Amino acid sequence: MLLGLKNAQALVGLITIFLSYLITIALAGYFRAWVAKKMGDETAEDLGFLTLNPLVHIDLFGVLVLLLFSNPRYFYGFGWGKHIPINPAHINGPRRWLKLSCAFFSDSFAHFIIATVALTSMSIIFGKQAVAMASVHQVSSFNLVIFQLLFAFIGLNIALVLVQAVINGVLLVALYMTENGQVSQHLYYFVLLAPIIILLLFGSELQLMLYYGISAIESAVAGIL
Repeated sequence: MLLGLKNAQALVGLITIFLSYLITIALAGYFRAWVAKKMGDETAEDLGFLTLNPLVHIDLFGVLVLLLFSNPRYFYGFGWGKHIPINPAHINGPRRWLKLSCAFFSDSFAHFIIATVALTSMSIIFGKQAVAMASVHQVSSFNLVIFQLLFAFIGLNIALVLVQAVINGVLLVALYMTENGQVSQHLYYFVLLAPIIILLLFGSELQLMLYYGISAIESAVAGIL
């Protein structure tokens, strides 16, 4: 009986994590494609990414990592959607590098907003009960299911803000180096290894700083409301 209950809780945890993943990648993928189009590049739209259909944005390896290495007990998982391509050659005109930065970092911004909205919603809906509910691992009430879904949103999107920001930042630096004639034979290895090294060395600290930043925004918004 106990084993059956634990299995049911694990299954509900996986379903919750997967649902938060589907909504997250659809919103962030659509937003990146939309921003790229506004900046002058319609590559993502031409490839069909300007849609909120999550099936279009699923990355098979990303969802495999999500399902295999998630923690259903604590409703936390990490996975990613398909990479939304941006063709820098299509983004020109005044303030080109500002437009490129907006396009490249748009998905990180989307993940930041999703995490902030989820955390603020949790604070408004559950208030002081949120801390107590975080230690409860059963699915007997609708409120608890909502809490767990919001909790999954927060963890997934905070991780994706950091990962996408580092990867896109490195790609933007590499693009700048290439277009300004600063190409070296080590550029490929820089693009490949720099995100991994940064995340390994500073990932925990950066994620903690990001969480505190989102918490500060959530406190301000909750205070106004």
